[in-house]
Amino acid sequence: VYLVPLMLTMLIIPLSLLGINRPLGEIIGNVDKATMVAKEMSRLDYLFTEFRVIMTYLRLIILPINQNLDYDYPVYQSFFDIEVMGSFVVLVGIFLTGVYFIRRSVAGRRELRLIGYGIMWFFITLSVESSLIPIPDVIYEHRLYLPMVGVVLVAVVGAFMLRERIGQKAVVTGVLTVAVIALAVTTHARNNVWRDELIFWQDVVSKSPYKARPHYNLGVAYHDRGKIEKAINEYIIAIRLKPDYAVAYTNLGQAYRIQGNLDKSIYYYQIAVALDPGEATAHFNLGVSYLDKGLYKEAKREFETVLRLNPYFYQARQFLEYIKKNLLQ
Repeated sequence: VYLVPLMLTMLIIPLSLLGINRPLGEIIGNVDKATMVAKEMSRLDYLFTEFRVIMTYLRLIILPINQNLDYDYPVYQSFFDIEVMGSFVVLVGIFLTGVYFIRRSVAGRRELRLIGYGIMWFFITLSVESSLIPIPDVIYEHRLYLPMVGVVLVAVVGAFMLRERIGQKAVVTGVLTVAVIALAVTTHARNNVWRDELIFWQDVVSKSPYKARPHYNLGVAYHDRGKIEKAINEYIIAIRLKPDYAVAYTNLGQAYRIQGNLDKSIYYYQIAVALDPGEATAHFNLGVSYLDKGLYKEAKREFETVLRLNPYFYQARQFLEYIKKNLLQ
């Protein structure tokens, strides 16, 4: 009963997306579109995978090691996979424990109610992104920020209950102190990774070597530090892993342009605009390389394309006016 107001508020976002002022038939027709973000994954595959993901979240809360910003997480396609079934059984057990504690609290055990609410809070807040609605990244550590409030509530109340039950306050306090020190040490170690962009993406690549995005971001970090050859290597790996990675082709073209290799620069920019014709920046970069190469008509065409896509792209307008006045009279 106490959770009903919270659960009703969960309807606000989906109903606003569907538009409750529309006819019922139109609302039903929009459900499929509004609840499919990652089109390449079915809802059931996403749900089965999320059973495993939630177990990973619990492991990270209890033992926060081997953290990773960009997981290369496997997608599970069958409920009867032993890992999926095992995770489901454990999660259902935890959920039913929360329900049991809430029911027991009716008899006056208010601390059990807090534990039950903490468990319910964890599942309800996590259900927004770990349910039947596929989103591009099946796991992200920052999704634990809100659910962890429930876990902390369970841990604190449980610690006080244990202290009262065993009557050894010093022992419980000592265990909690050790846990806090251990968490502080792991936090410090993780901060050393986060303090430097290059070190950070090297860490991510070492943990997700077969995922394109970490290699691309590591390439950007090298690029920003002027290590162009290393940036090129990472962009090439990203493209090999994800051949339709348009922005990686754009950055690869930019890296070759910095090296003075205009032919390769133009080649990769052309692939980028072919993959994503609506990306104004790629067209602009291609136009600049054409201009450097002396291909003024081609450069003019690209800058005109940029302005069609984005009329406020003032650099493209300046280059276009320069070409018209000085190079194509």
